[in-house]
Amino acid sequence: MDIGILLVITAFLWLLFASISDLRTREVPDWISYSLIAIGISFNLISYVISSNTSFLINPLFGFLLCFIIANLMYYSRQWGGGDAKLLMGLGILLSSYPKPFADIFNPTLYDLPFIVTFLMNLLVIASLYGILWVIYLALKNYHKLKENFSKIMKQNKKARYIVSFVVLALLLFSFFIDEIIKFIVILSSLLLFTMFYFSLLIKSVEDVCMFKKLPVQKLTEGDWVLEKVYINKELIYTPRKTGLTKEDISLLMRHEKKIHYVIVKEGLPFVPAFLITLIVSIIFGNIIIYVAQGILSSS
Repeated sequence: MDIGILLVITAFLWLLFASISDLRTREVPDWISYSLIAIGISFNLISYVISSNTSFLINPLFGFLLCFIIANLMYYSRQWGGGDAKLLMGLGILLSSYPKPFADIFNPTLYDLPFIVTFLMNLLVIASLYGILWVIYLALKNYHKLKENFSKIMKQNKKARYIVSFVVLALLLFSFFIDEIIKFIVILSSLLLFTMFYFSLLIKSVEDVCMFKKLPVQKLTEGDWVLEKVYINKELIYTPRKTGLTKEDISLLMRHEKKIHYVIVKEGLPFVPAFLITLIVSIIFGNIIIYVAQGILSSS
């Protein structure tokens, strides 16, 4: 069997396990990420020894370094948890090249790019759509709680709402005095501005209602993002880290668990399913950004 197929099947199965875990517990066990990295390195080294083809060393190394940089940027900016970041590093090794046998089956749009680059470009699009759908789902699920909080946020942003509304109306009026192509761009931009502004307020409201939780010390896990400083008898014992709780932090808090009723933790979205969806889409269609662009250009 082609080594690329083995690597993609492994990535698919591991992402499936990780997605189930993420949806159920909001955690990705370290063994999934570390074993993914170990399998990717082992398979590529064996392929290099058998074939003496240096691409089995260069491509995985490039994929790992690229994903390492992106994963750390997302992790330290608090967009992803540690499990998501380590999982992407493993995928950087496994998805360094597209399996040739699959190309004959799906005829994907690859555009002579490393497969990991295609995967990451697709992830940018799919993760955005995935995040929007999750926010809408949480808003509908928690409608009654959200309604009051959203009204409060709307009042707090009253001036900003007036400014955005004025800008949008000005752009729409301006569109009546320009040619058709520019008019389309201006109208689309104004509608996007209006929509994204109110959607950002919705996201803020969803965060306040659905993503901040009070957890007892016994239920804290490594990587949890604690939002507030922890005091005991006015003495500071813990200051939140950008990278979340460490095992040492949890041990410290556990020693004072009788005096700490709870801590406030921000719960992230279960993001791993977006990786799984992106892998499936990337295998079948290739680079969806280029795929759509070519479709638009060919029809015009």
